[in-house]
Amino acid sequence: MKRFFFVFLFALFSVFGAFSHVGVGGGGDFFASPHESSSAISVSFRTDTSPWGVTLSALFESDFSEFKHEFSIFVDNWFVYERLSSFVDFFVLWGISAEFFAKTQDDFFVGSGARLGTGLSFMFFDRKIELLTQAVWNPYVALGKDSGDFSVTLRPLFFPLSLALRFWI
Repeated sequence: MKRFFFVFLFALFSVFGAFSHVGVGGGGDFFASPHESSSAISVSFRTDTSPWGVTLSALFESDFSEFKHEFSIFVDNWFVYERLSSFVDFFVLWGISAEFFAKTQDDFFVGSGARLGTGLSFMFFDRKIELLTQAVWNPYVALGKDSGDFSVTLRPLFFPLSLALRFWI
């Protein structure tokens, strides 16, 4: 599964890297919230001409006590984007999120929600390396199956904090 994911990422980088007006950023993310914290591998797509951005994120964990897969997609509109200095950018965003999370075949959920957040981007080496930090309000609803029983989860107070290092081509 990990091999498929890395081949998929390479294909995405190859296809989108051919278009000079599309920025493709890949890197690692660390998410923290009152409910959980995790790190993930992500790939982001943005252009210089559109306020819209798409981020695909994947988390694979496996140890002796727990097995977990999580896939997320975030579609955001950076409706405020200000360059504060030659290497610091400020943004405010709104968007949507969707994710799939599985521990076992009998323990999984699919969720979606709205996003409203703000953050700072620190750009280095001719804007090719980005250190991004953001705080987002991300209320969501999830449908899932827990040990054979279906459930609905409503999480109106979900505030993930992100710290990401991205490499742009």
